[in-house]
Amino acid sequence: MAASFKGDLPRDWLRWLAPLLIAALGFLIYAGTFHAPFHLDDAHGIVRNEWIRDLWGTVQRIARGEMRSVVWFSFAVNYSLHGLALPGYHLGNILIHLGNALLVVWLTLLLCRTQALRVRQAAADGRWIALAAGLFFVAHPLQVQSVTYLVQRLESLAAGFYLLSVGCYLQARLRRGAPEGGGRRSWGCWYGAALAAGVAAMLSKETALTLPGAIALLELCLFPGVRRDFKGRFLFASPFILVGLIVPISVFFSYTQPAESIGSGVSRMAGGEPSLAGGVSPYTRSEYLLTQARVLVAYLRLTLLPTWQNVDADVGASTTLWEWRTLGSLALLLALFGGALRRLRRWPLQATGLFWMLLVLSPRSSLLPFRDALFEHRLYLPLAGAAVALAATYVGAVRLVARRGLPVWPVLACGVLVAALLAGLTARRNYTWASAPRLWEDTVRKSPRKPRPHNNLGNAYEAVAAFDRAMAEYKTALARFPTFAEAHNNLAVVYHRRGRYADAAASARTALRYWSSYEAAKTTLAAAYLQLGRPTKALAAALAAVHADRRSAAARDNLGMAYLQHRFHSRAARALFEALTLAPQQENAWSHLGDLLGVLGRDGRGRAGGISVWAYRAALRRNAANALTWNSLGSAWFSERKMERAASAFLQALALKPDYAKAWSNLGNLYAQRRRLAAARRALQAALRLDPASESAHINLGSLLSQEQRYDAAILQFHLALQLDATRLESIFNLASMLAARGRHAQALAWYEQFQRHWRGAPSLAQLAGEEIRRLRRALAAPRRRE
Repeated sequence: MAASFKGDLPRDWLRWLAPLLIAALGFLIYAGTFHAPFHLDDAHGIVRNEWIRDLWGTVQRIARGEMRSVVWFSFAVNYSLHGLALPGYHLGNILIHLGNALLVVWLTLLLCRTQALRVRQAAADGRWIALAAGLFFVAHPLQVQSVTYLVQRLESLAAGFYLLSVGCYLQARLRRGAPEGGGRRSWGCWYGAALAAGVAAMLSKETALTLPGAIALLELCLFPGVRRDFKGRFLFASPFILVGLIVPISVFFSYTQPAESIGSGVSRMAGGEPSLAGGVSPYTRSEYLLTQARVLVAYLRLTLLPTWQNVDADVGASTTLWEWRTLGSLALLLALFGGALRRLRRWPLQATGLFWMLLVLSPRSSLLPFRDALFEHRLYLPLAGAAVALAATYVGAVRLVARRGLPVWPVLACGVLVAALLAGLTARRNYTWASAPRLWEDTVRKSPRKPRPHNNLGNAYEAVAAFDRAMAEYKTALARFPTFAEAHNNLAVVYHRRGRYADAAASARTALRYWSSYEAAKTTLAAAYLQLGRPTKALAAALAAVHADRRSAAARDNLGMAYLQHRFHSRAARALFEALTLAPQQENAWSHLGDLLGVLGRDGRGRAGGISVWAYRAALRRNAANALTWNSLGSAWFSERKMERAASAFLQALALKPDYAKAWSNLGNLYAQRRRLAAARRALQAALRLDPASESAHINLGSLLSQEQRYDAAILQFHLALQLDATRLESIFNLASMLAARGRHAQALAWYEQFQRHWRGAPSLAQLAGEEIRRLRRALAAPRRRE
């Protein structure tokens, strides 16, 4: 290595070594992330983003100049190739990151050829500096959040086009200033490519608006003689100012986001209701500006010492300049800025790297307050400047040691050790991101007082069916922020999944008290009312949810079920089909459509059983672990008299949910129909042990006991069913039949007469009841005539 600095060994081998080494290291570090789950805003940006399901539509959005449309196009390509399979999205993010690292290498080489560095030793060491910068950029742990967190392709892809634009501009700048011949004639192509890449960067993410400033920064720092040719240089760079105007113009005229909320999980800007922040109080402009002095110092610390990384850092607001932390941070930043400005001519790469970091961070570290003060993914593009500065410092240290005749290997060993430590920390951070519970347990440990990490940890536990732990985390979040509407609604969802529907309705109402327009809470409330048998309130809540978000498939699904309970079958069908149009993968809507078709079949509106089976099977293709849908499918098969298939479906439901009382009851009824009386009795008794208030189980068990001629036990079961619902005519008829069989004619007659007074169904059953009434009256009159 020392010899190579003296020119004894050729450096051409770096042309192929640097890309291969950087790509191999980056791929090795991120190889374990291919199955890392969707996190946070991935739900809005990918899973529920209808835009990415229309590849041609994203192309049209790019043509219209809509913000972030380039990123949506890249996700649409992923979706068209492999749907929502995780490895493809992760592979795309990794390839973008590796490409960006190679762009950093190329950009560093171009920087070393600029006028300020052409006569310096850095020009000769450019390839070594580029290699070190690329390795630092690809292996740094701060990049994990922009690579493994899938939706932050927004950050990495925008950074890629940004770096490409700056590189093409430098290439055009260098070729334009070259002597006649050579590559001078091609500078226009490079300049056009720079403008095109700049437009793509602007349409990838709004933070690319600093691109004109980056061009100006490089002109001021690395091309001396600004005063002599200020007009010419301004004209050369001025088109990039027009490119930068794309962001404010697009935001002003046509700013839209998928699901109306990209960033709802962790990155909302200030404004709106406090509940939207997930328990994070908004900063005022002055508080945010003062807080950013501390945040910038934290960014510098994380760049140099990337430990204690936190996806949701707890950053308290700085309310006055005279706090020692704020004042000290501001003094440090001013000292660094002043020192870099003073040493610009001596250390141009180091100073330019620092200025690059501050410039790129400026949109999110200024007077414009964001909801969250600090996020690691905001450092993705600034780290390109830090990588160049630190790489130049390291290579300069190696050269200094070699020039003084000291052994170089300790310095080289330190460099290798630092690269290995960075790679190890990155791999460790990727391991944390590979599991949602692991990620949020880590975050709660580092931000224990902040309510949002507890809420997100509850979401992670809920996703793996750890409901008790999820409820504990939601309650902890609410203890820290009682008006946290999202946590109230999440608690309501868990109550609903545990069958505590009254508690679910109460928590959803509390969420709406703190956030009146919260569509998710209205949807949860409607679902709870449906289970509580309050169709009027369910219909009102479902209509309110649809009004709050007309693209919510869950809201329309609940609306369809509310209409079904009101027996508005045509409206129910329309709502369910609208839900499936919005979200074809939603298994609940398919299952509920099967319920509706089954009701239509039972109401005599045609043979709907086969279509109902089709709907349930469509739901199970989307989620084969839904016990409720398996039970519904079994009921549909049962109505079709396909008993083997029905029994298999009921058993599958019970395998998924052994405490499912309704499935036990249905299975017992099926066994009774097939004359497997002992198995039927065991199934029905299991249903009643799990749910003593199951009216259908009492009726089915009573019918089974009557088949076994155990009339007294059957009478008891029908009495228990009537205690649960005194108006259930099926129970009344069966009880009357059992009493008549036991010779208790007077009681049987009374129950038959009650049945006849209220029956409005098929006339055949009413006719049978009438015949029994006449027979019982004759039987009761015969003793009186004998007397």
